[in-house]
Amino acid sequence: MNLPDHIYFQIPAHWIPAITQNDMSIFSDPRYKKERKAFDTLNYIHITHGTITTVGQSPYFSTQHDARPYGIEPCDVVDLKVVYKD
Repeated sequence: MNLPDHIYFQIPAHWIPAITQNDMSIFSDPRYKKERKAFDTLNYIHITHGTITTVGQSPYFSTQHDARPYGIEPCDVVDLKVVYKD
């Protein structure tokens, strides 16, 4: 089975420092504290096995984003391109 060499994800904009800089301070904010498990799951399954090559600069609101299956409500998101190598 051929897997794609890259995938674009719609990630909550407030997660970007955690993904790109390993800055987990956002999850100490009471508004986002419950999102940590969702972040860890999505990050482990989809992000850590690839290389982030592009991070969108303009957040936009989305009701159906890639963190939604993990319980994250509609929010501002940015596009994130992850490249996978064999």
